[in-house]
Amino acid sequence: MNGADPAVATALAALTAALAGTATPRPSASPPVDPAFLDVTEFAERHRVSTKTVRRMIDDGMPHERVRRRLIRIELAKAETWIAEQTARGAAARGAELGRLTARRGAVKR
Repeated sequence: MNGADPAVATALAALTAALAGTATPRPSASPPVDPAFLDVTEFAERHRVSTKTVRRMIDDGMPHERVRRRLIRIELAKAETWIAEQTARGAAARGAELGRLTARRGAVKR
């Protein structure tokens, strides 16, 4: 291609490389997302629950950052710590209730 426009030659080379499967990937237009912070949908998918469940957890006090009115970011480490604490608290409460029920049953049988 003697005398051809260099821009055309570059475009032709890129097209040939793309068709051959050796094209270099273009950088994405969106900025990289910090995996330590997830939005509601990403958090729900990661923990295999619905987005409604995640929103209820936020209402119950799960740590989160409200970036804008409708944009919530959840810091993964803090949220998982909160979930573990809530699970432990719930298990302790269930154990205490079971202990009370057992004590009542034992008192009635005697």
